[in-house]
Amino acid sequence: KSVGPAGFTSPGQLDFNACPQVDFYPIAATLTYLVSGQNPLRFCERQHNRYRLNPSAVPQMPSSLQQVLRQLIQGSYCSAKDVSDALINAT
Repeated sequence: KSVGPAGFTSPGQLDFNACPQVDFYPIAATLTYLVSGQNPLRFCERQHNRYRLNPSAVPQMPSSLQQVLRQLIQGSYCSAKDVSDALINAT
């Protein structure tokens, strides 16, 4: 049973261990797609028995945006406003 498109779904959703922050993972995947033009799976690495997006693996990704994506992937933001503010500050 699929919970979302490959490369865009949070590992937490795949494990059925979801919390509100897993909704931010697809933002990181979508930004990766927009910057690279490629499926985010291309930039995933295996960590702790699951695949996780690695923003550093995207050659065209600006370092300021890489940091925001790392925080998105880790679920560090508490609200959509926090994500929005971080993205604005990264540009």
